[in-house]
Amino acid sequence: MKARRLSCLGPLAAAAALAACGGGGGGTSGPAPIPAPVSITERNESLVTTETVAAALTPMEAAAVSSGLATKSLGPATLTGTVDPVAQALRYARWLPGVTTPAGGIPTKAAQFVSCSGGGSATVDATDADSSGTLSAGDSIYLSFNACVESGIQLGGAMRLNLTALSGTPEYAGTSFFIAASVGFEGFTASGGGDSISASGSLSLSINQTSSNAWTQTVSATRLDIGGVIDGRSETRQMAGYEATATRVPSGFSYITSYTARGTLASNALAGSVTFATPTAFAVEGTASTPSSGQMLITGAGSSRLRLTALAGGNLQSELDADGNGTYESSSIAAWSGF
Repeated sequence: MKARRLSCLGPLAAAAALAACGGGGGGTSGPAPIPAPVSITERNESLVTTETVAAALTPMEAAAVSSGLATKSLGPATLTGTVDPVAQALRYARWLPGVTTPAGGIPTKAAQFVSCSGGGSATVDATDADSSGTLSAGDSIYLSFNACVESGIQLGGAMRLNLTALSGTPEYAGTSFFIAASVGFEGFTASGGGDSISASGSLSLSINQTSSNAWTQTVSATRLDIGGVIDGRSETRQMAGYEATATRVPSGFSYITSYTARGTLASNALAGSVTFATPTAFAVEGTASTPSSGQMLITGAGSSRLRLTALAGGNLQSELDADGNGTYESSSIAAWSGF
C-alpha cells in the first residue's frame, strides 16, 4: 500500500509518536496548536493524497507485515528495515510476552545486554512489579539503543513499554495472546538511506491475536508530532486525535488485511491541516501490495473534500470537491504507487 516517494524512512515516519501532550520536558506551554485547515485544490490534490495516506495508514501496514515476529529473541534482531516508531512499538510489544524475568520473588530490574547484528548494542531492562518471574500487567520493559544497527537502520535513544494487560505467552509466531500497553519514546532516533527521524512522547496500543492470520492491532494518541530529514528535506508533521486499526482474518487458503484510520494531520509540506477518516476499510488480499477496496475521505478548509477509493488492479480513484458544495467536480484514476 505504498504512497509516492516512500524510502526506507520516508513518510513511514509520518505517524511516529512525539506525543506533546504525553510527557518529556519541563515546559508548561504545551504543544504548538494545529495549523488552520488548508483548502484542497487541483494544485495540491496529489500532495494531500501522499501526505495523508502515508501518515494515516503506512505505519499500521508496516506493523502488519511483521505481525509474525512474536519471538523470545531480544527484539532488535526482529526488525525488517522499516523505522516508523509506531511499527517498531508494535513489533516490540509482540515480543514482550516471551520475556522472562528473574524468579525468586525479586522485584528488581533485570538488565540484558544485546549486540546488534550490524554493530552497536541495545540494553533491555525488565521490571517485574509483582515478582512473578514472568511479564504481567503492571510490569515494564525499557529498551535503550546505542548506535544499534539492524537491517541497515541505526537506532538510538530509548523506548519504554508499560504493560496494562497481558494474557498468553507466545513463544512462537502465530500463537494466541492479548497485550495492551503504553509506549514512551525518549530521544528515540532512527536513520538509514540518507534519512533520519526523531521521536519523543507516548501512545497507547493493543494487539489481540488468535493465530498468525487472525489478529487486530490498534494505536491511538491524543497528539503526535514528528521531525526529521526525509529525501534531503527537513519535514515536520503533527497529528491530533489519531486512531488506527489493522485487522487480519483468514480467507480461504489466504487472508485479508484491513486498515482504518482517522484524525487530523498537519505538515510543513501541506502548509496547513486536513482531517481524514476511512468510512470503508482498505482491504488487502493476501500478500498483495495494494488494497482492492476501501475508501478514505480527506476534508480541508471550506468543506473542500478529497475522496480516495481503492480499485482492483492496484489503482486508486481520486475525486475532488474543491468548492465544498457536496459534488465532486473532477475524478481521476492512477496506479496507487503513482501518488
